[in-house]
Amino acid sequence: MMNQRTMMFSAQLLAMIIAMHAGAAVVCSDDANGHHELVVYGATPGGVACAVRAAREGLDVLLV
Repeated sequence: MMNQRTMMFSAQLLAMIIAMHAGAAVVCSDDANGHHELVVYGATPGGVACAVRAAREGLDVLLV
């Protein structure tokens, strides 16, 4: 049986693993003209997942 502390630790560990994996998949560039195909507002886990998926599909993504 998991107590609250173990569950929080597991959730944080999973979030760090996902963040490290997502960061390795995205190439950051400085777009001088400010035009992007997709702007994701909110760097929540869902927003990061959306931005990573769109970048992998070939879109020019800005994550705010």
